[in-house]
Amino acid sequence: MGRVVRVAVDTRAIRALFAGERPPVLDADWDEAAYIVQRLHAYAEALGGIALVQPMPDGGDDAANAPAGGALFSCPRTGDRVRVEPDDRADGTRSDSHGGIERALQRVFSDAHAWRRHLQPAYFERHRSWRAVVGAPIQH
Repeated sequence: MGRVVRVAVDTRAIRALFAGERPPVLDADWDEAAYIVQRLHAYAEALGGIALVQPMPDGGDDAANAPAGGALFSCPRTGDRVRVEPDDRADGTRSDSHGGIERALQRVFSDAHAWRRHLQPAYFERHRSWRAVVGAPIQH
């Protein structure tokens, strides 16, 4: 496996949604670290056999610098940034095909609500109380 894919999991777009949730999500309601670990695992699982996934150094500040023969991808919903390093093979050849990687990334990108799996029990208690007051259906 010659490819290395560096991933920066971005949580700013998700946190921007918090105020619009019913009831609003508080910072203590969400386990950001667990979400990041799960998201990196999802990328590694999707790219298993195609590339080695590594976190991007410094949270992805270098995401804008695609190396020659590499590629950049960004999740339109979460803002995650993915940089595909060139595939320099031992025999000196280089593979420039990114199609398989792009298809695998789309599977992770489509799970834009994965962050909800990391809401804390306290949020769900508040949500049940809120629903008792406003009734059903849920008005998101």
